[in-house]
Amino acid sequence: MNPISFVTQMIRIAIPYLFAASGGVVAERAGIVSLTLEGFMLSGAFAAVLGTNYSGSPWVGVLCGMLGGLIFSLIHAVATIRYRADQVVVGVAINLLAIGVTRFFLKLFFASSSNSPRVAGFGGNIKAAGFDNPLLWLGILVAPFVAFVRRYRGSWRRSAEYISHSISISSRTR
Repeated sequence: MNPISFVTQMIRIAIPYLFAASGGVVAERAGIVSLTLEGFMLSGAFAAVLGTNYSGSPWVGVLCGMLGGLIFSLIHAVATIRYRADQVVVGVAINLLAIGVTRFFLKLFFASSSNSPRVAGFGGNIKAAGFDNPLLWLGILVAPFVAFVRRYRGSWRRSAEYISHSISISSRTR
């Protein structure tokens, strides 16, 4: 096995985890215990496969993946901020929900409860060794930003408390 190929594949595979970890760092800095990262990744990956499979475009797949993760994060936000549910319990519940929902819809859309069909991806230039994927470069740009956010001594927690207070007031007035 070529060691350079191994390292490039390792970097390519690590990018989705980099994005999830970046979101987790920002959430933790805001005072949210986000054990739901796995559920967000699973729902986002499933939505990305659906979007790419039915459109043929990996860019549509990326947008659908972001939307899928956003839907599950909104469930987390409403449960923990609006209804003040325990963040750890909600995190575990959303992970289990994501597992069940994706298996159900995999069976429904693709007649398999474990795998989706292969879909179009970015790049494909064998000589570029994965470095022609724009998400790789986006991930490399996100990492320093998240490092700055992590070290920022500002009022992330106060901002999260303000948003929480705003949500609870607007829901009481309805």
